[in-house]
Amino acid sequence: MRRSLNVNMPAKGDRVRDRNGKFSTKRKLQWKENVRNACKRRKIQNEDSKDSIVNGRRVVEIKMLAEEMWCPACDAPLSFRYVENENVIGLASIFRVRCHTCLLLHEVKSSKCYKKREDGNCTQYDVNAKSALAMIDAGIGYTHMNTILSILNIPIISNTLLKRNERYVGKSLEDLARKSCREALRLEKDLMLADMSVFRTCRCFIVISVPMKTDQNRTKNPKSSTTENIVAVKNVSNDLESPEEQNSIVKLKAAYDAGWQKKGSGRSYNSLTAHGIGIGSKNKLVIGYATRNKRCIFCEKGHPPEDHDCRLNHTGSSKSMEASMAVEIFAKNPMLKEEGVVIGTIIGDDDSSTIAQLRRESEHPVEKESDKNHAVCTLSKALWALKIPSKVIDYIKYCFGCVLEKNKDNEEAVRTGLLNIVPHAFDDHSNCGTWCGYNKDPTTYLHKILPGGKGLTDENMKASLTDVLRKFAANARRLAPCGSTQGNESFHNISLSKTTKRNHYGGSESNDFRVASAVCQKNCGTSYVVSVNTKLNLSPGKHTEKYRAQKDKLRAARALSAKTVEKKRRRRQLFQQRHHTNTRAENKEGITYSSGCGFNTFVELDNSYSIRNTPIPSTSALAFFDLETTGLSKTSEIVQVSAKLGLQEFNAFIVPSHGFSPSASLVTGLSVDDGELFQNGEKMKTMPRRLALKSFIDFLTPGPVILIAHNGGRFDAPMLLNELRSLGLLQDFQSVVFGFCDTLPLLKKKLPERIKAKKSFRQSVLAEDLVGSGAADGAHDSLVDVRMLANIIESVGINNEELRSNSVTVHSVLMAQVEAAKTKVNRHDLDCLKGGVSTGMLTKMAKAGVTIDFLKKSYSDGGEDAVTMLLGEDVNGRPRVTKNKKILLNLITEIKKLLS
Repeated sequence: MRRSLNVNMPAKGDRVRDRNGKFSTKRKLQWKENVRNACKRRKIQNEDSKDSIVNGRRVVEIKMLAEEMWCPACDAPLSFRYVENENVIGLASIFRVRCHTCLLLHEVKSSKCYKKREDGNCTQYDVNAKSALAMIDAGIGYTHMNTILSILNIPIISNTLLKRNERYVGKSLEDLARKSCREALRLEKDLMLADMSVFRTCRCFIVISVPMKTDQNRTKNPKSSTTENIVAVKNVSNDLESPEEQNSIVKLKAAYDAGWQKKGSGRSYNSLTAHGIGIGSKNKLVIGYATRNKRCIFCEKGHPPEDHDCRLNHTGSSKSMEASMAVEIFAKNPMLKEEGVVIGTIIGDDDSSTIAQLRRESEHPVEKESDKNHAVCTLSKALWALKIPSKVIDYIKYCFGCVLEKNKDNEEAVRTGLLNIVPHAFDDHSNCGTWCGYNKDPTTYLHKILPGGKGLTDENMKASLTDVLRKFAANARRLAPCGSTQGNESFHNISLSKTTKRNHYGGSESNDFRVASAVCQKNCGTSYVVSVNTKLNLSPGKHTEKYRAQKDKLRAARALSAKTVEKKRRRRQLFQQRHHTNTRAENKEGITYSSGCGFNTFVELDNSYSIRNTPIPSTSALAFFDLETTGLSKTSEIVQVSAKLGLQEFNAFIVPSHGFSPSASLVTGLSVDDGELFQNGEKMKTMPRRLALKSFIDFLTPGPVILIAHNGGRFDAPMLLNELRSLGLLQDFQSVVFGFCDTLPLLKKKLPERIKAKKSFRQSVLAEDLVGSGAADGAHDSLVDVRMLANIIESVGINNEELRSNSVTVHSVLMAQVEAAKTKVNRHDLDCLKGGVSTGMLTKMAKAGVTIDFLKKSYSDGGEDAVTMLLGEDVNGRPRVTKNKKILLNLITEIKKLLS
């Protein structure tokens, strides 16, 4: 029976039939119809649109998204496949998703909101606020943030939205920074009171009453910077009474320093922003801070200060910012009065007039202590200005630091120690204490750091050093406490990571927010972001808390490790190693970089004097050769030529036109008698000179050939080339012979143990040691020597490739001879400078092609700098002559004498 397709067929009760004729309920039929309609819509949507409505990536809050992706009407989950629209608000998104069951349109938010309108709609979202906090904490700006987002394919966040959230977060950052400063101030006060209780006698507590500064006080003691009166000495049991109860004020000590977001030098101290930081001497935390801004973008555009948060608070010079911030932090800070404390002592550098202005503005005396690290830097600059040798500067700095550390808080001992540094360095130990090793063992005592461990002797240097250290000894009262502003320098590094020098954040509140962020990080650690999130009612987040806790733990571990003696010693060792490596490299290279060196006028020299060897062909044959001559001078004549090419040998004798030197005749056994050549009394068959050398060339034909000789680079090769040049056979020789190989340096490289044992490398000795007994018999006959050398090379195991790689071309040998001739002429011209310059340095200048005329012209045109550039210019990774300042100074002095 055919099934009915009428779905609306009446049935028993409310039951109806579906398309297949089966009984079903209306609700189930409606659900099936909705599914079919949704599938049709999805199919049409996929066919009509190639791109999805939502593209890329999003930052979402998982828990919130899970709650939002649910249809309350049909109690069914929603799907992103049915997103019809998206409203992007920074990093937050509002998706409009249609339920595929009931077809209702729902709004799905990706983030929580912290601010709503009266109608309940969100205006500000948590993720945007956190992105602003992340931007401040990471030290980046709007452009950097969007660069990261765009690479991740996340919609960028607008500048106005980011700025609005930055202002919202920044207020909380400043509140947290002020709160942390107050807590740090209270801790510093408690530590100071605890420290004071240590020095009490008979279990009594000394309370210092700070008198107000009056005209009468100034008249009585105009030079005094502080006055202390003990107003109460009270017995206590276990608990100390608070200063408020005793109607007194606690004096604190703080380190102060200022930092500028843009650092200059000389007259270019023109930063538009700055920050000043007061660090407690006990807890090393920020107890007060201030900022200065010389610019406001809104005010520049004509807005009145009332309609925006104007941060413009300084109109003076950038240099005056440091003193004005110190006054705000220490003299006009209401927090100090509220907590019952005053800043009685300031630790700082000596680069500004901060203390003078602070004393004028304060209602109580303020003392000044110098930062020991800045004091060492000041000493170093003074010594460099006097052109003291670097080793001596390092030694004086080392002694200076030892005096301060060993005599901490002892003003008289510091003064005496500083004045005794110079006598101690000059081996005057009459005032030295038990610390001096000379008093323990005068015979073996050596100075640390000084060259050779010997004391100094230059009286002029002694007078200069004494004058410098006398100034520091006069300020022993400031130096004795060994105050330090390292905590301030640490804060500057934190602040620099949030306000980079290449970007300007001072046109709005942004710079102040970032400084406040640095204060929070200094006082609370990097976990301050969790506190900010809590204060703003933003969920801190499990991952945020975990990472920040790990980061703070690592930060604390590094801080403890960095304070250990081993770490400090290692840092110093690595610094010296880098310094020495860099110095050695600079000394080798010559002048590669110097300010304005391109404008120094000096004579341009031809740098081709450095002979470069061309590659030796791998097809070249190897021939051993040797010469016997009438002597060892350059004017000696060749009397025997021998060679060995493979199994073939060549040997020719030549009658010299002049006689033998007695020593040469004794060694070789050769002599001339009545125009005939004799060897050990036996008459030898000879050839004319030109014919003998022409036959030698014919023996080596067709080439190319490498001639191998022992010590041939210094004797055999130049002697042979000079003889060929005089006979006009040099061109024929070069067409056959490609180069020379000297086996002496090659054997020294292959036999380092002979060098250590100080054994001879003479050919006859090598033959006896390496080939065997009797191998050197008949030596000083060139044919015997040729065979002997071949046996030595074979016994050592030197292959043909090694011989070729250690060869030089004939052209390079000829060029070396030309350069030697030029050097001889140049060296003769430079003899007029030998009164102040060593012979070796004059020879080095001559080899570099420097003549006296070049030196005179360079000095006349460009002065001392031109001469320095001429001799120190980098040529093939080395100075042309030297960069040594002492040598250059002596040379310039001699040039001045010549020109005058």
